Amino acid sequence: MRKVLRYCNIALMLVLVAGIMSSCVKDKFSAEENRTANIIVKLNSRADASASEDDNAFDNEGIKSVRLILVQDNKVVVNRLFENLSDENQKLLEKGFTIIGLSKKATDLYAIVNEKNIGADLSVDTPFNGESILNSEIGKGVFPCVCNGTEELPMYGTSKVSEDNIINGYNVKIEVTRAVARIDLNINNNTGKNISINSINFGNFFADKGYLVISPESGINYNSYECSYESGLNIQNEDNELIHFYLFEATGVDYTNYTLGLRVNEETYLEKKQIVVNERDKLLKRNTILKIEATVSKIEEDITCATIECSVAPWDAIDLGPTFE
Repeated sequence: MRKVLRYCNIALMLVLVAGIMSSCVKDKFSAEENRTANIIVKLNSRADASASEDDNAFDNEGIKSVRLILVQDNKVVVNRLFENLSDENQKLLEKGFTIIGLSKKATDLYAIVNEKNIGADLSVDTPFNGESILNSEIGKGVFPCVCNGTEELPMYGTSKVSEDNIINGYNVKIEVTRAVARIDLNINNNTGKNISINSINFGNFFADKGYLVISPESGINYNSYECSYESGLNIQNEDNELIHFYLFEATGVDYTNYTLGLRVNEETYLEKKQIVVNERDKLLKRNTILKIEATVSKIEEDITCATIECSVAPWDAIDLGPTFE
């Protein structure tokens, strides 16, 4: 009987020890699980993707590639490039990514879209020196005076997330803005006959370079120059043609430099006229569209550029709903 009791006591001790060990292992796993989380990063570009006739986004203005850089404690913990996100005929204006196993720490997030035309190595090493390392110069020859281009537009955005918000399923939204501006030039033909627009001539307000990230304190340093484009446009009588240009922002140019001239039917040159905008300070900031309505009309026997009406509009953001890999 004593032996039976002794065996029972030993068995009971083993059960208690096993229970304690199990509890320790469980607590250990729980602690490890609580140190990381899976979050969702959503990118939204500022463009109107409606199918209407005044769609604000062209096919080349979507998200083609994304580099996500996540920084914790001044060290890069994620630096990944996602490529081939949309084809040539598809506008991808919002994109979602799932980040798995992110440590629960305060996190700075940086999104660089379409880095192909930035011309810088963005495979950033640690320690991370903030936005200054991302503020790459976009040099002349990529976007100044590009008409109806197919170039991918560089975009940039950033966001911060506190440690308390690093939880499973948390959504981080990053609005990326285009580092260039756009001109929409709509030429109306009211001459009474068909015409050819042989060249389009803008004044000395095109910047020779831009930056991916801009500091409001430092401004943008650039040289400005004229832009002449050999168009070869044929416009039927009482019809119109819309063409667009991409260019770097140039907010410091003298307002009188914003002019437009046209060469019509080879021999007739329409002298440059002032591009008049009510809010002059909005001219050619990044992520804006300078809309120009130019009407070519006939007065007696002379062809003249009768009116040039202008406005500045943003690439407006709309909520499209995300897509996920």
